[in-house]
Amino acid sequence: MSIGLRILIDARFLGRNPYSGVEEYGQQLIARLRRLAPENEYRTITNRFFGIPNKIFRLNPIPVDRLMPADLIYSPHLNFLRHSPRTPRIMTIHDLSFIHHPHFFSFRDRFWHWQQRVKKQAERAALIITDSRFSKNDISETLKIPEEKIKVIYPGIGPEFRKIKSPNPHPLVLNPYILYLGRLEPRKNIEALIRAFRLLKSKFHNLKLALTGSGGITVADPDIIFTGPVSPEERLMLYNQAEVFVYPSFFEGFGFPPLEAQACGCPVIVSSRASLPEIVGRSGLQIDPWRIEELAGAIGAVLTNQTLRQRLIALGLKNVQRFNWLNAAQELLKYFSSVSVS
Repeated sequence: MSIGLRILIDARFLGRNPYSGVEEYGQQLIARLRRLAPENEYRTITNRFFGIPNKIFRLNPIPVDRLMPADLIYSPHLNFLRHSPRTPRIMTIHDLSFIHHPHFFSFRDRFWHWQQRVKKQAERAALIITDSRFSKNDISETLKIPEEKIKVIYPGIGPEFRKIKSPNPHPLVLNPYILYLGRLEPRKNIEALIRAFRLLKSKFHNLKLALTGSGGITVADPDIIFTGPVSPEERLMLYNQAEVFVYPSFFEGFGFPPLEAQACGCPVIVSSRASLPEIVGRSGLQIDPWRIEELAGAIGAVLTNQTLRQRLIALGLKNVQRFNWLNAAQELLKYFSSVSVS
């Protein structure tokens, strides 16, 4: 029986409200790490580490690996962590949107990001994991980190996202509808989607726009439906019944929702910015997020051109096969081994 590693996982980001792609990433990887390498000892730092609330824990001058000895520290999400130089740390940086577009974040979020001292954390880390080649290049150039210290591991899309023959309709959403799912915040460019939808209404009179997720955007329009956060079952049904999924975000380090939609047989339209061209490629239509008419035209094309629609569905189902949680966890374990013995 092989001797395992003592791995300390910083899981303070889990259990946040609302649920996010970062939580999905952490939960999926941590679960698979435990199954793939049960010989390792996995211990987690939560928001009440040793009974200490997170805000007080951050002020604790004692390095975490003295309180809980470890061979390796793994942080699936950026967060300040005091540890001694003797214990290597692998950390995931999903993207640097907070550096490039601070105006998209609240004052509280900007203060939290400032506290993180991201460049210093990145310099101290033994290895940085990120979700796309775009983010790798961005982290290297922006934080001045050597490229060889940054590794790309694509996240996965779970088997729960699939085509269903007879999906049950969402009680608030009537067919036909355009779907957006994610945070309703400025970075996601929801305003452009709403404006594009209104351009389409003169031609598609029965069309609805379903905006799914939490956030501060509200619009007084009976054809625009705000569902709020939805359950996993509702999310699956919404993807399966949507005419098209639209994700016009200004900046993404990866982007789970377009891939989830593709796995459910829904054609997608995404922004041509940041990582989305890399993640979606030719399997979805790409639009300039600042051009409302271009977005409206792309949606209209998917709604009216059945040949285009079926081609996007087929390409989408093939595209999602590139993203597998088991492969991601296996790659991560390789880096655990290489860093812990270096």
